[in-house]
Amino acid sequence: GNSGLDPLAEGAERLPGKKGDSREGGTRIPLIAHWPAQIKPGSTCGDLVHVQDFLPTLVELAGGSVPGGREIDGVSFAPQLLGKAGAPREYFVGSNAHPSVWLDRVAEELGKPNLDAYRIYWVHGQRYKLYSDGRFYDLQTDLAESDRIEQGEGNTEEEAIRRKYQTILQRYIASPVR
Repeated sequence: GNSGLDPLAEGAERLPGKKGDSREGGTRIPLIAHWPAQIKPGSTCGDLVHVQDFLPTLVELAGGSVPGGREIDGVSFAPQLLGKAGAPREYFVGSNAHPSVWLDRVAEELGKPNLDAYRIYWVHGQRYKLYSDGRFYDLQTDLAESDRIEQGEGNTEEEAIRRKYQTILQRYIASPVR
């Protein structure tokens, strides 16, 4: 049984997906930071952080700045580490979940016959997630991504976010730089 496990570990086991998956079990990973006298012990923050955020964060904490003329997608989370509000990222774009963990599910849900070359992208916001194949979910009420919000069936807020995320995906997919 799980009776001796930490409650956070038990919660992590309930997230669908696994490493390499586009679902929460593959993308929602705790970030633990330890910096005595700088980071308040036991403090937490629910802001989104993505791998691109580490460079600007570490540069800022070291007292530097990212060299001019270099475009980076990262958003520093240094203020949040230090207990301040900061400017958290609104979303991140994910891509190319490992086929072994998502192709069967996508094939079952979307009926695509040949998924070997199928590329997947998604925009993951604080609450909503949109895949490039049109699947759209409210992660606040549906972490398992089992109840799709069909296009045109969401409320006004959901449909506005869907359109915004579609624009982000179109721009990302069309971009030659990744």
